[in-house]
Amino acid sequence: MKILIAIEDETYSNAAIDFVRRCGWTKDVDFKFLHIVEPLLVDSYMCFAPSPVLTDIVQEHKKWAATLLKTLEDKLKPALEGGSIETLVIEDFAKSAILEQSKEWNADLIVMGSHGRKGMNKFLMGSVSQAVAEHADVPVMIVRVPQKAKSLDSFDAA
Repeated sequence: MKILIAIEDETYSNAAIDFVRRCGWTKDVDFKFLHIVEPLLVDSYMCFAPSPVLTDIVQEHKKWAATLLKTLEDKLKPALEGGSIETLVIEDFAKSAILEQSKEWNADLIVMGSHGRKGMNKFLMGSVSQAVAEHADVPVMIVRVPQKAKSLDSFDAA
């Protein structure tokens, strides 16, 4: 079995890794941890920054992501029995990158976290997990983070 795990940040990623371990999906399973660094668009809030600054920001994000993926790999690796872990950091748009990597790698399952946004926040921010679930050719498991771990998303509207 091949499981693609879309990694966003430490909180949501730890929830996904813990879920995989609790399910016992550690024997003869190949994992691919994928982190997407979304491009900083010229018409975004960062448009006032010169190009080298934007490039530096993206490079720092990629370094941070590689460190996070290594940490998560180290967390899951001791539980693996005969499987493997591959990590990948790419610059792209999240929804399309997850779907593309799933197809290219022939994933059997996509696992990803959800912010659980509601109301206006969901309308304005969108939901990558919902979009992936609607368009994926394989099952998508959306792992919710326990409320106590969601300190930064506590402002979500109902």
